[in-house]
Amino acid sequence: MGLGYTPMATVAAANGLVSLFWALNPEADVAGYHLYRAETEDAPASGWQRLTTAPLAKSSFRDDRVVIGRT
Repeated sequence: MGLGYTPMATVAAANGLVSLFWALNPEADVAGYHLYRAETEDAPASGWQRLTTAPLAKSSFRDDRVVIGRT
């Protein structure tokens, strides 16, 4: 199974908040997006934490659980 369309995100960060913005997938069969966070970009699968409980249908996400000084 291929991943298909992978959106590129724009990131805005300030005061312990991180906001992500991306273009919606043009494919009609996409229900939404799950977002994940890890300490490093190349973390193993076990090092990624899912931030969403259900797929997001919108094209933005605000993370207010950010720990300053950590990625």
